[in-house]
Amino acid sequence: MFWFYSNALRIQGIFLDYARIFLHQVSGTFAYIFIFLIFLTGFIALITFQHVAFSSKSNSNSNFWDFTNPGLLGVFNILEFIWGFQFLRDACNIKSI
Repeated sequence: MFWFYSNALRIQGIFLDYARIFLHQVSGTFAYIFIFLIFLTGFIALITFQHVAFSSKSNSNSNFWDFTNPGLLGVFNILEFIWGFQFLRDACNIKSI
């Protein structure tokens, strides 16, 4: 596989080298990485909590992975996950003025 993807590995090495140089010159970026990891962890916890809350109807089904159980609120939860994940992805790519 290393031989088959040798060009991709070479390009990834170049990207990692530029990332190392950038992080060395602008060390404040480490704080942004840490902040976005905290936001991502909180977002995943929120989505999980909402899924558990929407799944805990008054019936006896306690299957956590049953995504048909929450109904319309589960659909909204999936849409919220997609929207929130795209927001975090786009927020990481904002360039400073």
